[in-house]
Amino acid sequence: MNIKTFTIARSIAFLFALAIFLSTFASCKKSNDSGAPANTVSATLTAPTGVTTFTSASTFGYHYKASGEYWLEAAQVAKGDSLLFDFTFYDTVVVNKPYLITEAAAGDVTVTLIKWNSHAIYAPDYFSPVGTLTVTSMNQTNHTIAGTFSGKFFASASDSVVISNGKFNITCLEQ
Repeated sequence: MNIKTFTIARSIAFLFALAIFLSTFASCKKSNDSGAPANTVSATLTAPTGVTTFTSASTFGYHYKASGEYWLEAAQVAKGDSLLFDFTFYDTVVVNKPYLITEAAAGDVTVTLIKWNSHAIYAPDYFSPVGTLTVTSMNQTNHTIAGTFSGKFFASASDSVVISNGKFNITCLEQ
């Protein structure tokens, strides 16, 4: 299974899980130093077609204790093309240290943007990634994680999007 097929399959699983669990976790309220309200992801996306503001309509996070991996998802449902962010990184990240965002096969910190209707998958350039993710707070007792992200992501050599002002604040399920 290639990485794009795996990412789409994982995104479908996220949407299914989200439908089941959303009402349970939507009421959490907690703020932190990322500047994002509880259980939200926001960013500004700039592409040749214009500027889009991403504000998550729903979020979901898992912390897999056995592997030490965090998996965070955020979806924005919109007319035309819905968007989905997928974040993965390990619980060994150091708070307030910027990490280079890479493709899933190349490193420990990944961010992927999926345009749902057009099936375009945006990821950092494998050979010259341009982007960072910084975890600004991680509370493993309360299962909350927050941070910032930015970078340039590509679906192809001629199709890219610049992500700026990215913030996340998500309460995770412990697995």
